[in-house]
Amino acid sequence: MKRFWTTALMVTLASLVVFLRLNQSAPAPRAASLLPDSTALLLAIPDLARARAGFEGTAACALWQEPQVQVLAQDVNRAFMELLGAPKGKERHPAFLPSLFAPAEGEVFLAITELSAQPRPHGKAVLGMDVRRNLLATKIALAYREFRIRTWNRTARFYTKTLGAVDCRVWELNPHLRIYHAFLNSLLVYTHDEETLRAMIARFAGQAGADFKPLAASPAYCEALARVRPLPEIVAYANPSRFRQAPPWLTRAEPLMLGTTFLNSQLRDLRYSRRAATAAALSPPRRWQTMTLTTPHTACYRAGVTDWENAYRELADTLAASGDRALMSRLTQFERALRHNGIRPREDLFRMLGPETALLANWREGARLPDAALVIELQNPEPMRLRLDVAMTALKSATDNAPPWDVTRFHDETLRTLRLPTTAFAPTYFVTDKFFVLASSPDYARDLVNRLKDTAPTLATTDEYQESLKRLPANATAYTYCNLRAVVPPLLAEARNGIAACPNLFFRAEKLPAPEILTPHLAPLVSATWEDNQGKTVITISPLGKPATMMFGALAAWFAARPHLHPTPAVPTTSSSTRPRGNPTAPPQTPTR
Repeated sequence: MKRFWTTALMVTLASLVVFLRLNQSAPAPRAASLLPDSTALLLAIPDLARARAGFEGTAACALWQEPQVQVLAQDVNRAFMELLGAPKGKERHPAFLPSLFAPAEGEVFLAITELSAQPRPHGKAVLGMDVRRNLLATKIALAYREFRIRTWNRTARFYTKTLGAVDCRVWELNPHLRIYHAFLNSLLVYTHDEETLRAMIARFAGQAGADFKPLAASPAYCEALARVRPLPEIVAYANPSRFRQAPPWLTRAEPLMLGTTFLNSQLRDLRYSRRAATAAALSPPRRWQTMTLTTPHTACYRAGVTDWENAYRELADTLAASGDRALMSRLTQFERALRHNGIRPREDLFRMLGPETALLANWREGARLPDAALVIELQNPEPMRLRLDVAMTALKSATDNAPPWDVTRFHDETLRTLRLPTTAFAPTYFVTDKFFVLASSPDYARDLVNRLKDTAPTLATTDEYQESLKRLPANATAYTYCNLRAVVPPLLAEARNGIAACPNLFFRAEKLPAPEILTPHLAPLVSATWEDNQGKTVITISPLGKPATMMFGALAAWFAARPHLHPTPAVPTTSSSTRPRGNPTAPPQTPTR
């Protein structure tokens, strides 16, 4: 009996030594030391374990854990796994992304080292994750994932290849798609081409050429990273000048850095971009005059300082560099119409616009489209009335088959409406002694005229707006407020209708979560911008993070617009005996004066 326990103890100790040996590894190299300074895009989580712990207390995490949101995520995961070759008809598959990043504990990053737009968009990407103490578990998980792929894809090939002094595993899913992965100490690296992985291994082994410059030594990267410290949980860096064969307007853009941190239950995004050589720093106004056009129910309000003369110059330079003759012809036609009336585009028109510029939006209950308006301060209103009438007519004439202006009078203001036959959008503009206002419909334009004539409570009087802006710095050159509780439900309803009319592979209308599930986790998105001689910094506080909010909003808007972009006889039409207020296709309901 004593011999048995002695043998068992020795076997246990030997197994423990083998386990520790197989799971032992030197520290992983940092992504910025392996990536070249020509990297076009980098998305990194410097410490995934710390990020997981911080994320658990956020509203975004609570929203993610909602059962209806999990059902949607499983449905999207099912479609994605079937796209990769998994058996169809199986309702549940292992979650791809969670299982992929489950072993990671340290740095996780995705980098685009090369990106080209011609002759077709293509690039080279690297995905890396530091597994730290999960080295053995990660190798077992990779073997199991390979086994699963073999059962799905009988034609796939799997083999090992030595690159430098490192053995890498190759998954050849088809003759045109290969996935390479290798361990650089505890850093697991995935690539889709051998050349990129070979270069990463050479840099890891210290065998890179003398001309190699890591991203960590790039002045632009280091400067941008220093502007978002302390080190955030999520970092995104983009250098558009590294995009090969991209449009000139994109390659001239300055590098930018975005850092996201978890602030109580909210997410704070801090974005920094270097100042262009031709741009000048803007000063904030003493008071935002466009606030008078808002109401306590305004869903979105953005007020900022804009140099319209410089913006027009950049637009003209961009169109000239694009080589698009059709757009250049329209710009030339627009400027010729202005000069024919004795108006110099930059000196007499755009220089007199601003500096204060605002965007307003509101979504009425039952309306299919939101009401929106662009408001620009005027420096010299009297001559600008005629100049803007000429400019808007010239802009309309530069488009094809534009109908004439529908001119009406309301409260001593002249409203000019362009009623487009193929869309529900009916832009309407008017010019006052303070502002140029371009609204999305004549009804909303009349509402804004009423706001200018009457003294009534504004958005600034609401407690939610005041509390939201307390978290932002003062003296900013731009402020943004968006009440997500007022925007998400109608947008989600339109996206649901669009998906039902135009089905797709990943989303099903009946799987989208109900608005009452989402709204308790939402809060206003607020943002502030300030500038100095070096660059521009934007701070945003929101429940989901600004990038995710914009991505989900754009995706929902795309699904909502699909039936109207590609109408088919099968798409149901919506009709009602009572039109929602704000429908620009309806005749004016307010008596003209």
